[in-house]
Amino acid sequence: MSLLKAFEAGVGSVVIIDDLYLEPNPEAVNGEALAALHRELKASPENCTQLGTLLNTAEVDAFKLLDVVNDNLAQLYDKHITGHHPLLQTLFSDLDEKKTAGLRRLRALEAEIAKFFDVTPKTFGSLDASREDLSACSIAFVDFFLEGITNHEEARKNHQAVKTELGKAVPVGKDMFPKVVVLMSTSLPDSGELAIFRKETSVRGAFFHTMDKANFSSAEIEARLKYFQASYESAIKLNGYLETIEKEISSAASELNAELRNRLDVHDLTILKTLRLDAESDTPQSYLTQLLAEALAARVRMAKGLQESVLPTEHSYGDAPFDGKLLPSSVLFELFADIAVAPTPTSGTAKVAFGDVLEFVDETQKGKLLLAISPACDLQRSSADYEVLLVPGKVVESNASLSTLIHNSYGFGQGGLVLRLPAAGGEASYSNIVFDYKSLRTLPVSVLQDSKRHRRIARLTEIFAQEIKTLALNNASRVGVPIDPSFSIGLKAKVRYRFCGDGRDAPSVEGEFDADGAGFYPAVLAMGRQLGDSELYFTVMFSLQFKEQLQKTLEEKLAQQSSNKLKVVAEHFAKPDNFKVVFDGGSKSKSFNGGITIRYSRTLGQLAQPKNFEILLYSEVEEDKQPEAADGGGFAS
Repeated sequence: MSLLKAFEAGVGSVVIIDDLYLEPNPEAVNGEALAALHRELKASPENCTQLGTLLNTAEVDAFKLLDVVNDNLAQLYDKHITGHHPLLQTLFSDLDEKKTAGLRRLRALEAEIAKFFDVTPKTFGSLDASREDLSACSIAFVDFFLEGITNHEEARKNHQAVKTELGKAVPVGKDMFPKVVVLMSTSLPDSGELAIFRKETSVRGAFFHTMDKANFSSAEIEARLKYFQASYESAIKLNGYLETIEKEISSAASELNAELRNRLDVHDLTILKTLRLDAESDTPQSYLTQLLAEALAARVRMAKGLQESVLPTEHSYGDAPFDGKLLPSSVLFELFADIAVAPTPTSGTAKVAFGDVLEFVDETQKGKLLLAISPACDLQRSSADYEVLLVPGKVVESNASLSTLIHNSYGFGQGGLVLRLPAAGGEASYSNIVFDYKSLRTLPVSVLQDSKRHRRIARLTEIFAQEIKTLALNNASRVGVPIDPSFSIGLKAKVRYRFCGDGRDAPSVEGEFDADGAGFYPAVLAMGRQLGDSELYFTVMFSLQFKEQLQKTLEEKLAQQSSNKLKVVAEHFAKPDNFKVVFDGGSKSKSFNGGITIRYSRTLGQLAQPKNFEILLYSEVEEDKQPEAADGGGFAS
């Protein structure tokens, strides 16, 4: 359902919350301004009559009119914002410097909303005053710094108080639709602050937008409203899928819990241990943990709601460029990394199991690993002298931040893994692991379980351990692994161009601008695959804000100075598909017809004169920092 349909159904409403709507305090009106107004009233009976007309009063005495003015400041101020009466300009001269310009921008927003949605927006000066309407509205435009607050943390706490109202969906018949929340400010927080804001208020990114009040022109507001409306339908489908996941996982866990509570008894565990586990040298804890985890996963996979096609089919980048104010999170990649690693037994006496990853205790061997791939049943029944089949591996890189991994080859499958392990302080470290499946070796169980020689750090889940085993044994049928989601890092950009003039004596066409990430991320860098290709390539996706800034800059330059070559550039970037760039092979640069070059590097560095048209992307990623190991183990390369 689109936003417009909600309004057509009569359930749509818009709320604007900004402290500029607060009524002016008589004490805030400059005393000199009141004195100046009194002088103008005394100087001219006509001025008294005009002011009396504005106040709907027959009073014409200058002194008594001032009392009426003080009692009706809000009414007069509203007339002042919408008109240009000379007497009111005198009265509100001090307030004009503080808030009138801002209120006029809000009036422009109100006008565009009324025209686009055919409803009159409700305006409030504080969150408390808006609670009831905020809870019921379809779209909420909310100023970040309300009621004189200038501190980011205090501003977030202020909004957190209306978390319930911000997150309440709009009922349309039997269905519920999330409201759109638009955070406004002339000084918007950076992407990190916005991520904290969304987390603390539980506003989903698909329905969260930002607007810079400094850019509140009618054309800009109209363009943003169209974008909100166009993106809503796909966002609804994605949100529905997330809600279905939540519902089905909760249902599966409840069903499994009820089945265990109603049917599993102590004697069942006794029989299991006595007749099966003791003979296999296994423990009830280890066995039941694996069994219940797989049982829960099976119920989730079979959930009817997750079998239906609810995701939007639209996937073209041009249809939905990402918002540069909201850096994509790495949560899917982190979940996938968690899947690859099973819990590691805490007991040092637990036997080596299939898929166990062990590191060397000896500092001279740091970063070297061993993966156990002997059959699980043999390892369960093994004696101390049993020779365990092992695949050696190494830590290519280990860091507390994912951002550094993207500069090196990483991935799941073909002997590669990214392990996410606990580190000191409750954080996590990420290690890019490569197993050399062409170099098998064996060691006795007694050596592997010697805590002075080896330390168990992780256990791969069966599918990943089995794939490495298959590679190592040169099995003809390789076990495929799921697609690992990419993570992204934010980029900064410098755009430069220099073309010769169209004619022999025509001046050159030059220009540049910076998008340094202060207001928005112009682009993100990720590792992506192309259709039918298993290789990972550096991929750049430009943000909506950068797209708009670039197109506006080129349009303005062409209006000032004619250039056929720059026109070719403008035509190139008029196509939405050209805001996604895949670098070929290991390259971090790509050229297009018309002399267009897009290049990425970690730092901007020294620059020579621009050649034709260049977009220089850089990340300024900090130097690698080794994560501290948690108590009881861990590693860093």
